[in-house]
Amino acid sequence: MRDSFRPSGTVVTGPAGRPTRTVLGTRSTRTVLGAVAAVLLATLVVPSTPAGAEPACPAPTGGAAPTETPWALRRLDPASAWRITRGEGVTVAVIDSGVSPSHPLLKGQVREGRDVNGLPQAQGRCDLAGHGTIVAGIIAGRDDTGAPYSGIAPAARILPVRVLQDTRRTNDPGLPLQIAAAIRWAADQDVEVINLSLVTIDHPELADAVRYALDEGVVVVAAAGNRAQDQRDLPAYPAAYPGVIA
Repeated sequence: MRDSFRPSGTVVTGPAGRPTRTVLGTRSTRTVLGAVAAVLLATLVVPSTPAGAEPACPAPTGGAAPTETPWALRRLDPASAWRITRGEGVTVAVIDSGVSPSHPLLKGQVREGRDVNGLPQAQGRCDLAGHGTIVAGIIAGRDDTGAPYSGIAPAARILPVRVLQDTRRTNDPGLPLQIAAAIRWAADQDVEVINLSLVTIDHPELADAVRYALDEGVVVVAAAGNRAQDQRDLPAYPAAYPGVIA
């Protein structure tokens, strides 16, 4: 998979005791959340990106759909937890590059969300980069499409919040503040989980936003980052904040 589409963490840079909630309605909460985090880090390839894009939102070019179940999904075997729960009644906010609602794995799964980076009329449902759609497919891709791929919790729903225009490294000093605003907004939308497959550096407002979400009983999952050759080991935020599942 190309580095720019690794769901384990898009790198964005700017200025230099978790509450519990029954997320899936059972005691298997930690197991299923751990499964979500594991598959995020496994960087699975979802089927090709949306075949039919909405007007004014061209679909990113995707690869061919897999012809067999990816090895990481076979190893994780999320279907073993589906006897207990498939994620019914759970909404996961995906703070990323937006999520396309027309992808075959995500039709009917994507709520109207919010865009804090240039396309407010799209309500987070326009993904020009493809990254947020990949992440959403890993989390809640449907299992009834005939494709040999599904998400970890195929009955969950996605609330898209667009903060990234693309997956390139950026020094935009306003981006950590946009991420913080996205976290606060998502936490107020009655979601059970907030997923951030992106990386930035520490910022007081970002830390405050994470604490706010945790205080609201929301589970926050964030990427620990991609490891490139000769890359220094640096803390990845918001993953490094206390209470966040990294």
